[in-house]
Amino acid sequence: MCNALFTWKNRPTLDRIDNRKGYSKDNVIPCCLYCNVNKANRDENQMKLMIQLRKYALLKQLPMTLTSDEGYQLLRKGITGGISNVMHRYNVAGETKINHFEFDQENKCVYSIDSDYVITHVVQLDFHSQYPSVMRGEPNALNPYINHIINMPAQLIEKITDQDRCKALIQDTNRFSNDPLVVDKMLLFVAEVRGHTDERYINEAINWGPILRNIDVESLVSVSFHNGQ
Repeated sequence: MCNALFTWKNRPTLDRIDNRKGYSKDNVIPCCLYCNVNKANRDENQMKLMIQLRKYALLKQLPMTLTSDEGYQLLRKGITGGISNVMHRYNVAGETKINHFEFDQENKCVYSIDSDYVITHVVQLDFHSQYPSVMRGEPNALNPYINHIINMPAQLIEKITDQDRCKALIQDTNRFSNDPLVVDKMLLFVAEVRGHTDERYINEAINWGPILRNIDVESLVSVSFHNGQ
């Protein structure tokens, strides 16, 4: 129906030619799972529209529904909430004090401690380094590492567990190219790193950048550009 090739990842299913009859050798044709689900007893034109929309989404790399439960479980930590902390409910220049966290190993709790320093201004909010679920954003001159644009994976291609393939994907020199056409063809990935931080060293990594939500920020180009140089 969609003229896609059957591969190991796109395996064929059996679709009944006449849905009023049962499965038999002369009443089935090979069909990819997506087309089989969308065809059912629906209108022929509606089915074609759904197939065309999927082709367009694949071509333009638009966000698509995750069909793999294993992939969803891998990504959900960054979709529903990942490594973050709330440092302040609000930040006011000249009023809010800069604080830091300290882990009390004896009482097993974290304290938020104010310093003597006061926030002067917010230069730029950067939270895509800890959250993989950031949507594609407007071009940003201060972010040259990914062609000045924040991206989000549009579809889940596969889960890679082979370490050699992972290293080749991460260390690909084309990822740091200055050519937008080369960068746009690179695959985005979310790496799951398993590790354990001993309680004696938690304070060395506890003060990660905050995730700021539901706020209105007026960005001054002159200030942002000057501080980004």
